[in-house]
Amino acid sequence: MQDGILFVELGIDATNDEILDQMRTMKACREDGSYGHVVCTVRGFSEDKRDLFEIPVLRAFCLRVVNLGFISYLDFTTTFDSTLSVIAKERLGCR
Repeated sequence: MQDGILFVELGIDATNDEILDQMRTMKACREDGSYGHVVCTVRGFSEDKRDLFEIPVLRAFCLRVVNLGFISYLDFTTTFDSTLSVIAKERLGCR
């Protein structure tokens, strides 16, 4: 297994089909061991001063990805080990 991170960046405009496609990629990476970790961020909210749970559109999006089973392939962490060597980015719904 690699020590690298598959870094998935989603936009709230991602369709369910795009999210499901990304899930297939994440599943394959988990199964073949090509990345040691799979993490996700939602872009577009870094300048918002509210806590993420206070943003209704983001809460609705998170509920949608949870209902799709998206989180089943993610690591449960809020910190990153900056010494890990490989970071890959998969982008969805870029606008």
